[in-house]
This record gives sequence, C-alpha cells and structure tokens, in this order.
Amino acid sequence: MVEAADVEQHGAVAEVVGREVSAICVRFPLESTADGKAALATLDDAEVDAVISRLGPDVADGLHREVVEIRRTGIAFDRDEHTPGISAAAIARRAAGDNVIAISVPAPTERFLQKEGRIVDALRAVIREPNFSELLDLAVAQPRRYGAEDPLVLARLFTLLREVAWRARQPDHESAIVDQLSRLRRTTAEQNCDKMESDGLAALGHQAEAVLAGQWRPPVGEPC
Repeated sequence: MVEAADVEQHGAVAEVVGREVSAICVRFPLESTADGKAALATLDDAEVDAVISRLGPDVADGLHREVVEIRRTGIAFDRDEHTPGISAAAIARRAAGDNVIAISVPAPTERFLQKEGRIVDALRAVIREPNFSELLDLAVAQPRRYGAEDPLVLARLFTLLREVAWRARQPDHESAIVDQLSRLRRTTAEQNCDKMESDGLAALGHQAEAVLAGQWRPPVGEPC
C-alpha cells in the first residue's frame, strides 16, 4: 500500500473550519487523502509513475488525472474518499533535504463545502512566497527591535531603506518603505540619542523620502 502519514497539525488553517484533524503519525492510503495526493504531485513524473504503478489500473488512471490537476491548481482534495462524511484540501511543497511537506485541512463534508473557498485561501496563504512588504519587514524588524539603542544600527537601517527606495519600482514597494520609515522614526524617537546623532538619523530618513519623491540621488561613485 502506498501511504502518507500526518506528523504535525497546523492550527492556523484548522481555525477556518474547526478542529477536525487526523491522528498524528498514523498511516493513511496516499491515493485517498488530500495531503497524500498533494505530496505525490510534487514528485517527478518518473517518481509518480513508480508510486502509482503499485495501485490497481482503475485507481492509477484516476490518480494520474488528479496529479495533473493538482499541479495546475496547487490544491489537492479528498472528497469523502478516506472517511465518509469528511472532506479535506491540502497543499504540498518540497523542502530542504528533498523532503516533502504537506498541510491539509479536514472537515465534515457539509461544513467543508460551505467554507471550501476560505480553506483554499488559508492553505495558499500559509505556504505562499512572501511579498515585498513582508521581506522588507524581515530585513528591518529584528535589527530595529534589538539594535535600537545603537545609533549606528539605526543609521544602517535608514541607509538600507534609502537604498531600497532608490531601487523601488512599484507603488506597493514605495508604501512598504514609507511604513518602515515611519516605524524606524518612532523607534529613533524613543532612544536617548544626542542632537548630532538625531540630526544625522533624521537626514538619512529625509534622503530616503526624497529618493521616493525623485528629488534626491546618491552622488556619482557613492553607494546609495
């Protein structure tokens, strides 16, 4: 039997539908579970063929078609297949070490059908690529939080935002930079910087804003 096993429960997506979850570390048939089918779709064609070849021809043909659809949409479904009255959606990605990680959301079928759109959106939100705003926050938030007492750290963060502003090309990029500048200024105001340090940090912030407005550019030969 080709199998899948649940090794962890993800509470964030379970909140969408309630608390119907699979048992941890219990094996289930891959061909009838959403997470098993989602994981299968991440494999190469040769690997998929090798796995499916162990199943009966009727099941194999249907599963091949499902794999094609899962690869197209990114979402796998179990509609009353593994357990009557329970349906699920799942998404999977390859991870470090060539492991496959799958996340599924099971629910009573009636409730699942009512909330299927929200379930799919929640799954995609969990595993999607971070957007520009999130990446910028990752770059700035921790240094701002833990290095706030050091004016040099604050100066480097303002300089980073100025450099990012120089390369920003889309309106959502600009709004993310403005938001980070605002947060960084609030953090700076809470510190006991002397006047020279405060003026220098303020100037860097003004330069970043001027870059966004197209009113300032770094001198030739100087990194932004």
